[in-house]
Amino acid sequence: MLPAYLFWALKVLLGLVLVGAFANQAINHQLPLSFKLILVQIGVVVGAVIHIGHYMLLRRTVGRLYEPTKLVTRAGLYRWVRHPMYLGDMIVAISLASALPAPYSWVCLACLGAIVLQSHVEDRLMMKKFGHQYDVWSRTTHRLLPFLW
Repeated sequence: MLPAYLFWALKVLLGLVLVGAFANQAINHQLPLSFKLILVQIGVVVGAVIHIGHYMLLRRTVGRLYEPTKLVTRAGLYRWVRHPMYLGDMIVAISLASALPAPYSWVCLACLGAIVLQSHVEDRLMMKKFGHQYDVWSRTTHRLLPFLW
């Protein structure tokens, strides 16, 4: 059986590749100021705010993230999605990849795949820990994309 954090670690590694490539392009002045670049930067900020905001929300509510003692179901985006921090990560990855050369789209796809796989792993872990309460909540919320999936 794979370690529970494997896909999370892969997501982090691939995200760092995207951030490094973006930073390299920016440092070498290969990203000219344009409307597209402004949209990319807005996407990165929005995704980061979603991730960090929900990280702080969980820290305040459940303490240690890797050992939750309480199920958060109605605060922030948890009303609509079970994994809002991963939603933020997806927004950041897609934003960064859209500003990079085409081969980085494969890195982005791999990162998105790791996020989806990790969300499945976490759903199973949370179901095991919270049982019926998690089952009921998961039936009324989407996994990653509000109102879609």
